[in-house]
Amino acid sequence: MTVSGVNAAFFEKTGAAGNDGRVSARTMSVVRLGDRFYFQIDGDSRKAAQLRENPRAALCLGNLQIEGVCREIGRPQEHKAFCAAYRAAFPSTFDRYTHLECERLWEFAPDFAKQWIYEGGEPFEEILDPASGILEKRNTKGNEIMNRAEEWKLPLNRCPDAVKFQFEDGEVRAQALGGGTFEAGGAALRTDAGAHRLRVTLTACEKPLMRVFLRWKMRLPQGVRVLGDHWERGYGDMEWRGLVPERVLPWYFLLADQDGNNVCGAGVMVRPNALCWWQADASGVTLALDVRCGGRGFVPAGEAELCMVRVLPAQAGESAFAAARRLAAALCPEVMRRLPKAPVYGGNNWYYAYGSSSSEEILGDARRIAELTEGLSNRPFMVIDDGWQTAHGGGYNGGPWDRSNADYPDMAALARGMKEMDVRPGIWLRPLLTKKPVPERWKLQRSIPERELHGGCVLDPSVPEVLDEIAADFARLEEWGYELIKQDFTTFDLLGRWGVAFGAELTDGIWRFADRSKTTAMVIKDLYDAMRRGVSDDTLLMGCNTMPHLSAGVFELSRTGD
Repeated sequence: MTVSGVNAAFFEKTGAAGNDGRVSARTMSVVRLGDRFYFQIDGDSRKAAQLRENPRAALCLGNLQIEGVCREIGRPQEHKAFCAAYRAAFPSTFDRYTHLECERLWEFAPDFAKQWIYEGGEPFEEILDPASGILEKRNTKGNEIMNRAEEWKLPLNRCPDAVKFQFEDGEVRAQALGGGTFEAGGAALRTDAGAHRLRVTLTACEKPLMRVFLRWKMRLPQGVRVLGDHWERGYGDMEWRGLVPERVLPWYFLLADQDGNNVCGAGVMVRPNALCWWQADASGVTLALDVRCGGRGFVPAGEAELCMVRVLPAQAGESAFAAARRLAAALCPEVMRRLPKAPVYGGNNWYYAYGSSSSEEILGDARRIAELTEGLSNRPFMVIDDGWQTAHGGGYNGGPWDRSNADYPDMAALARGMKEMDVRPGIWLRPLLTKKPVPERWKLQRSIPERELHGGCVLDPSVPEVLDEIAADFARLEEWGYELIKQDFTTFDLLGRWGVAFGAELTDGIWRFADRSKTTAMVIKDLYDAMRRGVSDDTLLMGCNTMPHLSAGVFELSRTGD
């Protein structure tokens, strides 16, 4: 049974019920475009009045029963696709009525379809969920259900069934205008579908926008298990679970049956312009796009592509691990990847020194690592973690990053010393926290407790001069001779939360970046790009407390666990 196979040129019956509960039926001229049906009627007719009172209706196509919701969408002549299909199917009706001022166009969106079939003389019901494409067959007792879908799939590469805009002054459900476009409250969204992908673009926005929610109706298989990502690193909670409707699934998710024989998934491609998360429940899937600027609404300067959704159909016999790798490759294709030329390994002094160390100790560590790896062509790193900078201690671990303390008298000489042992030097910094005197407009305007600042300030990376300052800090470390730069704390410094506490809120308070025309995701990407701009292609960048989905193609390395 396929709704899409119904001939677009037909006369059938449509049933409608007013608020008085009385049901009426009449013969209609209806055409099908995509997964929707369309018809025109006199805007002043009894039919129109009934549908405005109660938009639920039903179509009867021979043995096929279709139920759904009707929506008035304007005058027929305003919709070229309808006019072309209607004129081809009903030329005389088109010529006689379509041009009339009183005619109104209605859209019928199916949400249920059923027909009776006979196999070996035994009757069965075929029931189709048009949103998900899941087809079930039930016997007359209704207790035998067989899924006849050829593969597990998530039909998210199509126009969503509903879109909601969340502004600073409240939420508004958007009106579907056809062609994958939605409008409400001065905002407009366009979705462009392709093979296993869907591009989501904000085409207009007249007032501060906080979030956009896209909803697809579908029936997920019973007993499905769900795996999701984390915002910036794992905290021991990345696991397969059953359906938990309130669970936030950042960036992407995978679905699997209990035996792991069928695995499918979906996600947004790396480096989106929104902080994206998913939710899955028994009746559908939601994609939330957080487009806030800090904690306030985003005011775009023009059209903005928010994300590109990629869908991963199941492949027979594929393991969950292999499916996850295939989804990752789709979300970050080879052209967008940045990987080290060889495996990166070596030492880092944080987990025994905890910020209390010296040049002599670092050279001792490098010597031991060199001895353990003697004869290997791929040489190890020794990373100097927190504690080398001048402003350090008493709970503070920020900059400035242009000089070192007495325990590290010469950072360039220290790098040379490690290289003489055939060990590659690496270094750590917290680029957004500093005690260096800076202009007031460089400072992030988020209310930050003094217990986190300890006399310093957090820089606002939406300010161009701040990005120049950060690029210069990274360039200086490379000039000193460091071949790996580990940067830390940027997500916490910007949003005031660790990833484990992000949930769907991500940040506290009513604050924003200096540049309100950029989303938080855009600002973070600009920050990462500034770091890369400060160094050569040969220098490795490592993110700690960063968002790998936004740093892909910029950093070679990322901390993945707490």
